[in-house]
Amino acid sequence: MLHYMTLLSASVACALIEAGVAVIDVAGAGGTSWAAVEGERARDDADRAVAMAFADWGIPPDAISSTVGSTRRTACTLAGVGIRDGVDVARAIRLGADIAGQAAGVLGAATVSTEAVVGHFQIVIRQLAVACFCTGSADLAALRQARLLPSTCLQSHA
Repeated sequence: MLHYMTLLSASVACALIEAGVAVIDVAGAGGTSWAAVEGERARDDADRAVAMAFADWGIPPDAISSTVGSTRRTACTLAGVGIRDGVDVARAIRLGADIAGQAAGVLGAATVSTEAVVGHFQIVIRQLAVACFCTGSADLAALRQARLLPSTCLQSHA
């Protein structure tokens, strides 16, 4: 039986895995806010107010590594935190995700046609391939081991 849960924290991930959850979604703050989506869909003001109070709730993208690290080898990890392009997919995989999901990143193409969605994901795949090349990673397994630069190093080059 496949169990799927959206994650709140690393400690919750461990508890969910102990309970038999097989897939952990680390989506949270920074991506599409499903609470906000539900708030917009709500038919009455009370439901809207409850949902919108949680519009910014979730794990920020920079906290994904500690969350994902606690689930490795025991559950499949889905990263859906602000995944807009292939570079974001590469980051998520490097930080430990097994799968990356998109909502807003593909929505524009989805409003056009099936072919536009296919084209969008062809670009994402090419971007991911370039990210692998830029990190010296021959494949996704190698990308998972690519060297990370400390954020202070990245800030000094900005």
